[in-house]
Amino acid sequence: MNQQQVPPTLLLVDDMAESRNGFKAQFEQSGYRVVTAHDEENAAIVSRVYPPDLILISSEIPPSDYFDVAQRIHHSCVHRSDVPVVVFADRASEIVSEGGEVSIGQNVYTILPEDFDQLVSYLGRLCEALKQAA
Repeated sequence: MNQQQVPPTLLLVDDMAESRNGFKAQFEQSGYRVVTAHDEENAAIVSRVYPPDLILISSEIPPSDYFDVAQRIHHSCVHRSDVPVVVFADRASEIVSEGGEVSIGQNVYTILPEDFDQLVSYLGRLCEALKQAA
């Protein structure tokens, strides 16, 4: 009997409905199970029903607040301490160069991908690292 592999659950937190819906469709096409939230409070509620394997924050928050917002979302909605939080935002260019990534805390990363494929590849590497650590 061949077991189907369960796709990773991605919690996408984005304050813009249009981009949230667009990213959701793209990530689903890339093989993720995607649940969405429009803010920190909604993320906590959604994550209780659909525990995420990854949290992706796409927001217009100032770069100086990335770590604090990521930590609050992580603490309020994560069922496991090893769930990575990735901040993906245009304003990330103030702390990371295009195509780059930077760790801004334990399991909190900021990324400014050159394109969507690079973002999907990065998230895939995080999922793979989690599997190997388990």
